[in-house]
Amino acid sequence: MEKAPDLSICIVSYNVQNELRKCLNSIQQHVKNLSYEILLVDNDSLDQTADMIVKEFPAIQFFPQKKNIGFAAGCNVAIKASKGTMILLLNPDTILHEQSLEKMTAFLDTHPEIGIIGPQLLNTDGTIQNGLRQFPTAAVILARYTFLKKFPFFRTRIDRYRMRNADLSVFMEVDQVSGAAMMFSRKTLDRIGLMDERFFIFCEEVDFCRRAREKNLSVCYLPDAQITHSGGQSRKQVNNLVQFYRFESYMKYLQKNMRPFSYLLFMIFFKMLFSLTLLTECFIDLFLRNLYVLIGLWNSSFNHSKKFLNWENKYQYRKYFLKNKWINFLIHY
Repeated sequence: MEKAPDLSICIVSYNVQNELRKCLNSIQQHVKNLSYEILLVDNDSLDQTADMIVKEFPAIQFFPQKKNIGFAAGCNVAIKASKGTMILLLNPDTILHEQSLEKMTAFLDTHPEIGIIGPQLLNTDGTIQNGLRQFPTAAVILARYTFLKKFPFFRTRIDRYRMRNADLSVFMEVDQVSGAAMMFSRKTLDRIGLMDERFFIFCEEVDFCRRAREKNLSVCYLPDAQITHSGGQSRKQVNNLVQFYRFESYMKYLQKNMRPFSYLLFMIFFKMLFSLTLLTECFIDLFLRNLYVLIGLWNSSFNHSKKFLNWENKYQYRKYFLKNKWINFLIHY
């Protein structure tokens, strides 16, 4: 009987051929002291990902999908086919560093009380990327999506949720690590189960970490292991829809983890505040756009500024949500 590999590396890709190539090359370059398998699930990419895998990485176990089944479902396809003692969920826009996976597997192997571990993530310029979060709460969602974010109480909730004051140079136990690189043992998988596929994208790793904590398994951050993460390459391609998926996943997460009556009361309050915020911000956007045109500020230099692009993205999303998703949200949540 063939011996199981030490590690199964599970990757879900969508139209990120170039980033994926760099990721796979970094695995081959830096993982030297582990036996491993790579399982790639491609969510019906329109680029040349499939051709690249066949020509350049024929040893990879490749699972092309006929449609985009989402991140959680894609992870489950790979996990079900995996055989490794340890399992790593790895984003395709990551680059491994020397010994990063060896350090993670060794730490998990010697600390059975730890269910999930995440590395220190680095930006492409070498600075530390904070992928740690507390579990989102109703107060965090109110602060994120309504005008209540203007008030100090709710701003502090966002700061705590994002762990802005955390010392990212030290090992610590956390609520959740980033889904960009998340490792766990097969024993952990047996105890908490697969990813919840009701989350198309976003919050699936939050829910996974929460279920580990509920089984008295620790979720930990290991800064000695480093992985570079460029971040959100697949998501940048369909910005408005992706932002809605994030919003929808938060709603599903709260619905799953709040008591039914508490969730009902929260949603009544949230729908009113969110709708008021959305309509008010759209009105202000339209007013300012017309005002800037009138006084001559709407020119090419302003249109290409970082401030304008950020504002424009938010305006386009609000307009998209009002036109395509608002009524559905009011009825179904």
